[in-house]
Amino acid sequence: MTLQANPTEISICNLALTSVGRDVITDFLGNTEEEILAELHYPIARDSLLEQAPWTFAMERLSDLPNLAAAPPWGYAYSYQMPADALRVWRVKDLEESCWAVEGDQIRCDITPISILYIKRVVDSKQFSPTFIVALSKWMEAIIAVATTGKTTRRDSAFREAQFWIQEAASMNGQQGTANKPIASDLEIVRE
Repeated sequence: MTLQANPTEISICNLALTSVGRDVITDFLGNTEEEILAELHYPIARDSLLEQAPWTFAMERLSDLPNLAAAPPWGYAYSYQMPADALRVWRVKDLEESCWAVEGDQIRCDITPISILYIKRVVDSKQFSPTFIVALSKWMEAIIAVATTGKTTRRDSAFREAQFWIQEAASMNGQQGTANKPIASDLEIVRE
């Protein structure tokens, strides 16, 4: 099986399935055990990997979220509805992490309005980077390993390999947009 130039959910699932010795699939119709495994595990594998790091293709900014009419009963002055596609709020603009909280599907803090940076659910696999695709297929492989092979040692091995690829993908992702200009250290600022 060759990986397509624009991988699909099916091709990513096939990378995981073939790694555990299963047949490839062509759809999610649920006619075979492999299709059932892929349809069941792919969305949760994708979303759980997406929420692990600030992947550049999954970051979204929203400005001036309106506060909800009902304030929290105590602790914070305002509540905001999280976006429907949000997997994780990464940052609230101008607030330290200890000054806001996510509770259920709401963001709580003491300022209004707020702007957020969040990790969104990305369902279009064409947006995934190549290393993210490998990491996702390995993550899915680890998730389905016991169900498909019956061996916990296979699962453990797959999780170690998945963690390696997740770190590689996160490292590659984190190098995007790095400024070339060095930032002055505190010592350099004091010297001026």
